[in-house]
Amino acid sequence: MPRLSFSLILFLLIFSIDTKASSSLDTLKTNSLLYTGVEYTTGLILLNESPFFPKDEFIVGNLRYQGNFYKGIEMKYDCKDDLLLIKDQSGDSFFQLIKEKLEEFNLGEHHFIKLKIQSPRGEFYEQVYTGKRDLMVQWQKKIVRNQSEERRYELFKNIYLLNGKDTVRITKISELIDLTGNNKKKLERFYKEKHLRFRKDPVNAVVSILKKAESEGW
Repeated sequence: MPRLSFSLILFLLIFSIDTKASSSLDTLKTNSLLYTGVEYTTGLILLNESPFFPKDEFIVGNLRYQGNFYKGIEMKYDCKDDLLLIKDQSGDSFFQLIKEKLEEFNLGEHHFIKLKIQSPRGEFYEQVYTGKRDLMVQWQKKIVRNQSEERRYELFKNIYLLNGKDTVRITKISELIDLTGNNKKKLERFYKEKHLRFRKDPVNAVVSILKKAESEGW
C-alpha cells in the first residue's frame, strides 16, 4: 500500500479540525438566536393563580424561531400577554422570545401557531383539529374581580374555523351548523343525541360537530 505523504496527512488533519470547528460554531450560532429576547418581569400571581397556560411551570417542548426548529426547550406560555418564555442558558432566570420571530411551538400535546386574525402582528392559537378545515382556539387569561372585589384570572376561549380563505369565529354551535348546508338537520340531531353542550365545553362541542360534518362529506 502506498504511503501517504506528510503534506497530505497534514492537510487532511487541518481540514478535519477546521470542519469540526466550523460545525460547532454554526451550531452555537444557531442556538444563540434563541437567547436574544427581553427579560420577563410580569407574571403577576393573583389568588394563587398565574397567567400561564396550561399550568404554572416550565414544560419541555419544541418551537420554530427565526426559521430554525428547536427541540427539547424548557418554556411556558403567558396567555394573558401572549408571550412565550424560556430559561436563559444558566437556568437562573427567564425571558420572553421576540414575538415577531416566533412562528409556532408545542407545549406537550398543545400545538400553537401564530396567525394574523386579529392584528397585523399576529396572535397564537392552539390547533385543536385539522382535517378539510382547521379549528383554532385562542386561550386568553384576563383579570376580573370576584364577588369580594378581589382580582383574579379567568380563562376565555375564542374559537375560529379556518374554512378555505374564510376565517369564522364560532360563538355558538348554530354558527357552525348553519355553515354545513344540507347536513344541518342531521348535525342538530347528533348534537342532541351526544348530549353536547357548547356553554359547558365549547371546544369539545365544536370539534365533535366538525368531525361529524366532515365525515358526512361536508
